[in-house]
This record gives sequence, structure tokens and C-alpha cells, in this order.
Amino acid sequence: MTAEDNTRNLSSLLHGIAAIYIPESATPAGVLTGSKDGGQAPLPLSSKIARVKWKRAIRSKMEAGEVVAVAEIGARSFEIAAPVDGTLIKICVNEGEWTSHDAVLGYMMEN
Repeated sequence: MTAEDNTRNLSSLLHGIAAIYIPESATPAGVLTGSKDGGQAPLPLSSKIARVKWKRAIRSKMEAGEVVAVAEIGARSFEIAAPVDGTLIKICVNEGEWTSHDAVLGYMMEN
């Protein structure tokens, strides 16, 4: 089996699967943390800065744009919309768990 065959097999396996991420508007570019001297310093991109609260359970069917979860970053909350019409099939970041801004939170299967 060639590398091209492997790529084709992976593509067909993942067809219809959409990842759920924290929205770009919630990226840490504007998120600051207090430093020891009382000033403000930007958080490193790898910091676990977001706490996730799920609004839907696995096997929930929803339309694209419906709120599937909320990410709390500092004192702000960001709604996370379903990326596609479909079913939530996997939660990768558990309720209340801290995660980085670029982590995959879960997966949906398109209808």
C-alpha cells in the first residue's frame, strides 16, 4: 500500500467528521494574566487558559450554529457553535477541564 493509498483511506474515513474548536475570536491575543510585579503579560499560546462547559451531550443532534459548549477564558465566556448539521460523537475535553485555546474539544458527524 502506498502513501497515497493511506491518505485516500484516511480521507474517506474522516469524510463527514468535523472538529469543534474554541472560536478564533477567543484566542489569547487579547487575554492577559497578572505577573509577579503586578503588571500584565500575554499568556503563552500553549497555556491551558480555557475551561469548557458542554451544553449538549454525546449523541445530541443539532444544526450548524447551535451552541454546543461554552469556553470560559478569564472573566469572559465564548459560545462554541456546532460547525455542521449533525451529531456530537466525541467529547475530547471533559466538562470543567482546562485546555489550550487551539485544542480540539470534540467531534461531530455530519448528517
